[in-house]
Amino acid sequence: MRNLDMGKWRKHTLMCGNKKLETYVPDAIEFSKRNLWNFIDRYSEVIVKPTYGSRGRNIYKLSSLGKGKYEIHYKNQKQPFIDRDTAFAYLEQKIGSRSFIIQQYIPLAKIEQSLFDIRVMTQRVNLTSPWAVTGKVAKVAGSGFIVTNNRMSNGSVLPVEKAIRGAHPSISSEKNTSLLKDIDRIALLATESLTRYYKEQRVYGFDMAIDTQGDIWIIEVNLRPLISHFRKLQDQSMYRTIRYKYKYER
Repeated sequence: MRNLDMGKWRKHTLMCGNKKLETYVPDAIEFSKRNLWNFIDRYSEVIVKPTYGSRGRNIYKLSSLGKGKYEIHYKNQKQPFIDRDTAFAYLEQKIGSRSFIIQQYIPLAKIEQSLFDIRVMTQRVNLTSPWAVTGKVAKVAGSGFIVTNNRMSNGSVLPVEKAIRGAHPSISSEKNTSLLKDIDRIALLATESLTRYYKEQRVYGFDMAIDTQGDIWIIEVNLRPLISHFRKLQDQSMYRTIRYKYKYER
């Protein structure tokens, strides 16, 4: 049986319960036919993803093309649909009886033509020590992919500062500095909210994004985040801090 506390929906509702955080969290709802089309009518583009899942698996982007036509983007493939019934039937067949959520699609900034988001690690040494941001790394999706997981999309990693400097649409150098500070602030604010519930937690891995307007979003939260992205960077200082100073082995 799935641990209900580990699911994306639980973490979403915890963060949205904090008024200071809710503007950084994409709108989301549990998957159903009615909810799907309500979200499409509201946002035109949505992400459909498992409540329990990791590493970019089984994530679909549904877009309205206008005139009653739709498109589903999975991995690096796009498939058109002539109406809502056929689009929903496709998703229903893929999802089966599993629990999924629908999330407002966030148009991510790009490096050249590839989407990127940012893995942000927050950690504490023990249950009474203060939380700290111990690492940030940009995950760049492979060509044509909607997920930034490197293994899934054959993507790459970059230092966050370099990714922001090279982002398209371009972000001003003045805003670059404030973005880095805001990413840390928002990650620690989310950490504080989540830890009121996950009292024994000593590490979080946030997948955060900068959209095409330069705004920051928390896409999702990992309670057992992998740190292999940090090991790929030329500068190994963040990897060593995460693993050895905070004794995190995953």
